[in-house]
Amino acid sequence: MQNSQRAILGTLDGAEEFLDQNAEALGGVAANGTRKKLGTIVSALTSHHTTQTQSVVSAQQLTLSTFAARRALLQDHLASIAAVAKAELPSVPELALARRAPQANAPVGTLLTRAESVAKAVAPFTDTFVAAGMPSDFLVQLQGAIDAVARVLSSRKASLDKASGATVGIREQLAAGRRQIHILDRQVRTALRGADPALL
Repeated sequence: MQNSQRAILGTLDGAEEFLDQNAEALGGVAANGTRKKLGTIVSALTSHHTTQTQSVVSAQQLTLSTFAARRALLQDHLASIAAVAKAELPSVPELALARRAPQANAPVGTLLTRAESVAKAVAPFTDTFVAAGMPSDFLVQLQGAIDAVARVLSSRKASLDKASGATVGIREQLAAGRRQIHILDRQVRTALRGADPALL
């Protein structure tokens, strides 16, 4: 939530407090439909703010997890496969891609596509890779690393989508809140006509 939005939320909270503290003087205004709408809006804003904050923090944490997962895929799996493919199967055309480890700064989507292609390419040569020292389940481990990156990316996107939705919700509820405040302001002035000027 931006500072200007926090200020508006503060105004809405202040309006609620004013209505509650002066309920007797305001009569029905303090509990009419517009007042109830304002309360609903403030509750929604608080909920959206909480969701926005939590989702942004979650997305930041998942960004770090993405870096760790892609580093593991690159260094622990694709680089090892490339080393064996280059040393043991240097002339096999089907392994041309497997012999070149992706660059560390490769886009994550490209990295996942490349890893899937490598997994399919080396499958017929599993025995050679195992004989060279790779674990007997290295392809299973590779797929696990691919899935780990994909899962983290999916979770990060979900968090960002939630944050985006909350941001839209905040904007909409603030606009609705301003409309209710405008209505209440007119009603309050009418209800307090002739009362203590300090209340206006």
